[in-house]
Amino acid sequence: MKPLLAQFPLVLVLSSIACATLFPGTDVREEATTAPATLTPAIAASLTPETASTPALPDPPTAEPSPEELLLGQTLALVAVSSSEASQTPPYALTVERPELQGSGDPRVLSFNQQITGLFEQEIAAFKRDVDDFPNPPMLPGGSFFELGYSLASLPGAIVSLRILANGYYDGAAHPYHYTRTFTYDLTAGQTVALSQLFLPGVPYLDLLAAYSQAELSAQDALMFEEGAAPTEENYRNWVLTGDGIEITFDEYQVAPYAMGALKVVVPYAELEASLDFGGPIGRLPG
Repeated sequence: MKPLLAQFPLVLVLSSIACATLFPGTDVREEATTAPATLTPAIAASLTPETASTPALPDPPTAEPSPEELLLGQTLALVAVSSSEASQTPPYALTVERPELQGSGDPRVLSFNQQITGLFEQEIAAFKRDVDDFPNPPMLPGGSFFELGYSLASLPGAIVSLRILANGYYDGAAHPYHYTRTFTYDLTAGQTVALSQLFLPGVPYLDLLAAYSQAELSAQDALMFEEGAAPTEENYRNWVLTGDGIEITFDEYQVAPYAMGALKVVVPYAELEASLDFGGPIGRLPG
């Protein structure tokens, strides 16, 4: 048998309509008296976001800091560090002015200072070895001497090109002697520069430099020892970068007698333009 209410649905509907008609303003809607359902802890936990297990987003990548721009005359200064030494046995006097970059603790600057110091120490050690072979007591009152200094050939900028100038005398020799060493450093790359790096790959750069130098020396009647200007690495080891071109020094006795001294030839950049690698160190020269 059906439940009683199920048997009279129409009566209930009509009864509700009748009450609304007979008693206007009476709200016959049934108010919900049931309390909100309480979630069990298990269900509540299942509906709560699990923030603890959510993977953390990685930090955004940080760009590597750009290397400091190192420019002689702007961020850096080249200063002379002076020293002297005197010895009685064997008798000699030593005077040194060594270049040092100051203005930054960048590793490229430290490398420059270490390398140039090493070069100077090499030349001083060579003098001290040789001076032992000369007479003691000295033939002349002052004995032997050695002076080592430098001059800056390049314009201010990212390339530092130096002439290392030696002037010495061994006690008992007929006359003093002089010679040059050179040192060129790329501050941007933090490396010394080789002559070959100035030119495009495959360029016969020694032939180019020799052809120009031989013509210039001949024009000055200064090419007396032709083998000294032949296209070899040894003959063109002493070069620097100036504002006008590649300067090559030929030391005493290399291409001419002692009386003519050291001779210089500057090969203009314009003469070499088609052969130079402007994507390398020479492209970092100012202007």
